[in-house]
Amino acid sequence: MSNPDKISRFWQELKRRKVFRVVAMYAGAAYIIIELVNNVSAPLHLPEWVPAFIIVLLAIGFPLVAILSWIFDFTPDGWRRTEPVKQPGAQKTEAVPGKRRLRPSDVIIAALVVIIGILVYPKVFSKDKFKEIRDPEGRISIAVIPFDNQTGDLEMEWFRKGVVSLLVNELGRSRELVVCDDYNINEAIENTQQVYSAGISSSQARKIAETVHAGVYISGSYQGRENNHLVLAKLADTRSGKLMWTIRVHGNLNSSEYIDMTDSLCYEIKNYLEISRMKQKADFDQREVYTRSAQAYKYYLQGVDAEYDNDKVAAVGFFNRAIESDSGFAMAYISLVRALFNQGKLTESEQTLAEARKLYDRCPLILQLRLDEYSATQKKDMHEVIRIKKQIIEMDPDNRREWHALGWAYDLLHQYDKSIEAYEKVLELDRKWGGSWRWVWTYIQLGNACHMTGDHKREREVYQMALEIVPDQVDILFQQAACALSQGDTLTGNRYVEMYKQQLTAKGTTQPILLANLSNLYERAGMIGRAESLIRQALEIEPDNHDFQFRLAQILIFSELNIDEGLQLIDRVLEAEPGEPFAMDIKAWGLYKKEKYEESLQLLYMAWDSLLYYDHNVFLHMKAAEEQVKRHHK
Repeated sequence: MSNPDKISRFWQELKRRKVFRVVAMYAGAAYIIIELVNNVSAPLHLPEWVPAFIIVLLAIGFPLVAILSWIFDFTPDGWRRTEPVKQPGAQKTEAVPGKRRLRPSDVIIAALVVIIGILVYPKVFSKDKFKEIRDPEGRISIAVIPFDNQTGDLEMEWFRKGVVSLLVNELGRSRELVVCDDYNINEAIENTQQVYSAGISSSQARKIAETVHAGVYISGSYQGRENNHLVLAKLADTRSGKLMWTIRVHGNLNSSEYIDMTDSLCYEIKNYLEISRMKQKADFDQREVYTRSAQAYKYYLQGVDAEYDNDKVAAVGFFNRAIESDSGFAMAYISLVRALFNQGKLTESEQTLAEARKLYDRCPLILQLRLDEYSATQKKDMHEVIRIKKQIIEMDPDNRREWHALGWAYDLLHQYDKSIEAYEKVLELDRKWGGSWRWVWTYIQLGNACHMTGDHKREREVYQMALEIVPDQVDILFQQAACALSQGDTLTGNRYVEMYKQQLTAKGTTQPILLANLSNLYERAGMIGRAESLIRQALEIEPDNHDFQFRLAQILIFSELNIDEGLQLIDRVLEAEPGEPFAMDIKAWGLYKKEKYEESLQLLYMAWDSLLYYDHNVFLHMKAAEEQVKRHHK
């Protein structure tokens, strides 16, 4: 019998005895075990030799598994020694055609493939393109290659070395960069036997960068004549040779202007690299913000972090600093508009939006849409806001803040089913990005929407989820207490109320403010009598407090407990704050309840015109008053 026949029979026998199947499952399981050990070694403080020991054990087991799979077979009746193949003369049973049955091993292999794919994906498709170009301390290592003199003027040769020295000195000041000095660069050039007066090709520049162990390198050229020169610079990855970024500057190299040109190159290169580094650390939602200033981007990210921590004052400060660092940073303006709005500084928010719109024509489309969205918000056109927001989401579908804003827009219209879908999408994306979403208002507003639709089970789940990310968050405790009390669970509700009171007291909250907050809590829980009692206690301590007068008037009029007293209180508020839209709304609704529809409608029109953003309750009150006026005019 020929050797090919023997090899063929041996191959068929390996398949019959399922050796390949067993070996594949063993290899897949071994890879998963190795990855698991690598991931848990540091958190569990295992000795350094443990991963190597596991690899050795698995390597020893590999041939043993192959041999055992040849000898034995696992059947429904247990382990059995594999029968030898029948000789050619033996009687054959004709196979009956049919569908192949699904085997347990098929399921195991499929599961292993899925698990291995999950483990391998982030390694193969890593988003950090700077991972391979960093030194052990995490800084980006960079080499500056002498630029090519394309002016045709030998007297301009000085700039080849001059630009290297200036770039090395300036870039070396960055904490994110480690720059190879020009002495080592020149030595590397000599080692490549490159004639210094000749141009350095891309392949030679890459070879020089490899010699000095730089992760990236800067090369370029300069051209022109007399007093007009163009300097081109490019940044490339040493390992792959891939071009990462390019820049050009114009000026006169025959004057002191060459220093400004070099400074401009340094500034742009340094900012590009530092921004790229910060983007890798930032949330996925904050990576495309369109600024060329690393300092501005740093302040912007600090502002976003302050918002996550519910520190509204700090957020406003950081966004202002970002704008000071880059006056054309439109995303910082947009964020400042939002931060001022959240802080209750509505007039300042409106003024900031007017400043931001001056940048409109220089913004990319997505930022123009965001500016249009805020303008529509000011016009109280929520349907236009939603239309624009959906357009933005089509362009940036994985941005959690955009989905949150869409949910907020539906909330304002009291379309809670739709707002729930948007907020749930935020949490879905958050799981995709690793579950680190710290914007507490997503959880609060999702919980509120669930509360309004009667899904209290999901409401409780959302609040608990939030506390796992932001423990002891006082606004979440407020929501949990109101949720439990509204369902008649006084034991749980009172426990949350005590926790809420402790948190506020620890923050230095005064007794009247504490009473007012508790009044809000019980009103949300539907316990109007308790809410009225608490706000009256607060007002007894501070009888001239207009916020307390406002809250008591709101309860008395909206719950129809004492409309006349409510109107007296709200008049005192309007004397102190004429034109306050929500105070006018409360008074107008009291007049409506007393069937003074014409007077109510005129006041509601004034309130609506004074609003800086949409309020659905004012809108509904206005429509109700309009309907009554129409009826009385018929």
